[in-house]
Amino acid sequence: MLEVDWEGKMVWEYKPPSAPHHDFERLENGNTILIHSELVPEEIKAKIEDPERRAAPVKADRILEVNLEGETVWEWHEYEHLDINQYSKTDGIHDWTHTNTVQVLPSNHWYDEGDERFKPGNVLISVRNQDTIYIIDRDSLDIVWQYTGDYKGGLAHQHEPHMIEPGLPGAGNIII
Repeated sequence: MLEVDWEGKMVWEYKPPSAPHHDFERLENGNTILIHSELVPEEIKAKIEDPERRAAPVKADRILEVNLEGETVWEWHEYEHLDINQYSKTDGIHDWTHTNTVQVLPSNHWYDEGDERFKPGNVLISVRNQDTIYIIDRDSLDIVWQYTGDYKGGLAHQHEPHMIEPGLPGAGNIII
């Protein structure tokens, strides 16, 4: 990952443990949150019910926050929190989760009204191959909210959910 100024000078560079993909966000504190894939550990793979899938190399995603020095300051491994047997049968044999969005939640009226799940700083992700979006509590690492939809059968390989920023129409809602 590179940050380059308008004159073409490299300002920042970071090489994650494996290829980053789909999304990243530079945070107000200068840190960067990103998605990259990793192989699911064998002890987790052993829980896969489908023998063909259990025998295959299975990737999940890791949400990683690094500071400007490239040091990890926060991480979340999907295989530690999601059901290894929940996946899209059309895409999920190797690419189990296929996360395509990461956003740190902004200030929002849901939290201001007392709903702790929407605490600013919590992390919104879209796990395409589970047809679900999740909110992760940054402190506990727990999934505190999830949405699969109900319109026309629910979400299907969704991309780019985003909580609308304060001051914009629909502020606090999540658009998909």
